Amino acid sequence: MVRNIESDFREYTVRGKVVKYKELSSLSNSTDAYFIGYISADGTYQQGMKPNGKSYPTMGISSTDEYIVRMFRNLYCPLVQYKNRGKRSSKKVKANNNSFELKFPRGMKDTFNKFGVFDYKPSRKMVGVSKSMQWAYMLGIMDADGCFVVRHRRDCRTPRLNIHIVSCAYDVLVEMQRRLEEQGIISSVYQRKSNNCFELRINNTEHAIRFGKLLYRDLPSVYNYKKKHIFDTYVNTYTSSSCSNSDELTGSPV
Repeated sequence: MVRNIESDFREYTVRGKVVKYKELSSLSNSTDAYFIGYISADGTYQQGMKPNGKSYPTMGISSTDEYIVRMFRNLYCPLVQYKNRGKRSSKKVKANNNSFELKFPRGMKDTFNKFGVFDYKPSRKMVGVSKSMQWAYMLGIMDADGCFVVRHRRDCRTPRLNIHIVSCAYDVLVEMQRRLEEQGIISSVYQRKSNNCFELRINNTEHAIRFGKLLYRDLPSVYNYKKKHIFDTYVNTYTSSSCSNSDELTGSPV
């Protein structure tokens, strides 16, 4: 039996073990929107197995950034233990880096279902994300599956800034592209030849900078500090008054 214990938290007991989790009715703040965006991009959907042999679907995440996994645990399922599946794992795993895995309680199914992420990645949708929360949601996707690319060209003194987001969730990328276009930010979505994934790209530097500023304007409680540092360093170095009007910052719009 699921019990309401405080505000949005729920609690139930499985074989004498108490399970506590947060249930989201809506995305009303940047941290919750970031969390769902991160899950939509990098959440693992798999079939678990009960002791009686019946299977059940579960959601989880794995990341080399322990502070992100730890913060998600603290905010959304504080009694769950996450595990190190990387090079320092207790198991004999061949890995170059630590990788931390968190499995979410089965009770969070309704939350994940509500926002279109409780499925395999190719079937996920961008659901229940208001315009006021869309940038925090996209920041979650960016931190999970995206990167800032600084390109140096011989014919330009100023490096170009591009944004790449690779995902199997085609419908999510297309909806992102539509919302970016509403802000005058031009992007392209195409299928990668090497696998069944798709890639959203912003190749125009000015548009990439505009997108980055929108991503970081309402920071959640947790985010990828390293990626923000790359963006901030580029902006502070190459968009100063001495080069902000340079044609070298434009690049190709697509």
